Amino acid sequence: MEKRILIFTNHYDPEYFKINDIVQWISEEKSTISVITGNPNYPTGNLFKGFSIFGSKEKVKQGLTIYRLPLITRGKGTRLRIVFNYLSYFLSLTIFTLWCIFSHKKYNTIFVHHTSPPLLFIPALFYKKIKKSKAILWDLDMWPHTLEAMELIKNKNGINLLENIFRQFYKAFDKVLIGSKSFKEIASKRIPEHKIEYFPNWADDLFERLNLKINPPKPEDKIIITYAGNIGEAQGLEVLVKAIKESINDKIVFNFIGSGRFKLKLKKLVSENNLQSSIIFFDKLNTEELIPFFKNTHYLYLSLKNNNIFSKTVPAKVQTYLTLGKPIISSISGETKDLLTQNNCGFHLDSGDELGLIKIFNHLGNITNSQYVEFSKNSKKLYKLNFLSEKRKKQIFKNIFN
Repeated sequence: MEKRILIFTNHYDPEYFKINDIVQWISEEKSTISVITGNPNYPTGNLFKGFSIFGSKEKVKQGLTIYRLPLITRGKGTRLRIVFNYLSYFLSLTIFTLWCIFSHKKYNTIFVHHTSPPLLFIPALFYKKIKKSKAILWDLDMWPHTLEAMELIKNKNGINLLENIFRQFYKAFDKVLIGSKSFKEIASKRIPEHKIEYFPNWADDLFERLNLKINPPKPEDKIIITYAGNIGEAQGLEVLVKAIKESINDKIVFNFIGSGRFKLKLKKLVSENNLQSSIIFFDKLNTEELIPFFKNTHYLYLSLKNNNIFSKTVPAKVQTYLTLGKPIISSISGETKDLLTQNNCGFHLDSGDELGLIKIFNHLGNITNSQYVEFSKNSKKLYKLNFLSEKRKKQIFKNIFN
């Protein structure tokens, strides 16, 4: 029997999210797939060139159709504009879901790709209830705890109310995929453990196929450290700037690659400390454009602020960093620190440990080639053992086609 799959997601290609890979994988099998998503506008906040504000229907290939729904774009990312963005998409999604129901479109399986916000739970689960479909949730943003971590909601009664609502949402799904092992602690309070499955991130196919040369810095070289990704307040990147300021190692050159709300503030902090020659900013780059930077860098940097929910998170860039086979310097508490420390993939601190970071920077010039090579090989080995995309593909097939 041919599978008919309905995918709910806030983002889809040309926006860069791992749901793109999942759609590609399942489209290789004999199936009919409909992807419901919004008009692409992330992360710039502006509608991507070539797309209509009224939405569109795209038949990508036999069996795969993309429905892009109209919404108010994120614009400059003010809180009010983001609220309008969320609510406009929710309205479009609700109307479209009702059309699916009343036009008798029957899907065997619903797959919900949950980033923020969780409003798509409501129409997706309404469809499931009416059509008696199997429903799978891939939860990447553990609400409402993420809101608490970002200090968007501080009232405990409000958090508890939202937690009760999410418990009911979770119960309605047949399977919940979680991105870190620590999330199981939260998820298991909502649903039985047999419904929960560990489903970590994976690196881009292009990065998996790269075989970068291990390149320890020579004594006369600058030591290049690179951070690639979102530059937001949650990353706690101001600690790094302070550490470079206080470090006695004048050979460090740090590359920030990416965009985000905190980028202007971070640039100002760098300027105020006269670190423009040591810390260099680059705009967000696509996968191919990142390769030269990754080839030339000696270390990769990762950080998150000190927060209980962040300590349970494994950021998606961890898998990318590991598959590149570069030593990692991290300032992040919890599961990520434990994973990288236990596998000896570089230097790892708790979030916000400025003094520890200064000591690491001061010590980098003393790392032997054999130590550097060991860190690099350990990173690559950890990725191959635990995070290969082929393993995730098999999990998806098991959950959707079995």
